[in-house]
Amino acid sequence: MIYLYDQPSHKEEKAIRDLIGEPFNLKTRIKNRPVGSPRLIVNDYSPSLDKHFGQSVDRKFISIERREKGILIYIRNPKNNYVWPIPYYRLTIFKSTDSFNIHAEGYHVNIDLIPARKSVSKFLTKLMETRAEMLDMNHPI
Repeated sequence: MIYLYDQPSHKEEKAIRDLIGEPFNLKTRIKNRPVGSPRLIVNDYSPSLDKHFGQSVDRKFISIERREKGILIYIRNPKNNYVWPIPYYRLTIFKSTDSFNIHAEGYHVNIDLIPARKSVSKFLTKLMETRAEMLDMNHPI
């Protein structure tokens, strides 16, 4: 579920925390760097995300925050801000040479890696490692 995040209510905050966990504290942020991504350029997205990205023809941007049990995608448009919490067990990531795709809950976002810096690739590597660890912990073979 995608939430309007301009003025989040306590109910929405609790739902997000229950789904993907609390934000990392300062000690954990320093230990598990990077926790957040830089601003990422969106190439393509699901038609059902149109209302969240807005109708402008400008470039679309998102940022991603890692949490204990999932990720939080921040979608910003000129009028409103939205968040899309995704638990690791629902998250699917496909990486190619020039982009990566995030799929979950019937939505997808294609993100450009061409202007990517080292920080983006380091963040993606850490994200995929964390996801693999969480899935191994929760679903032993």
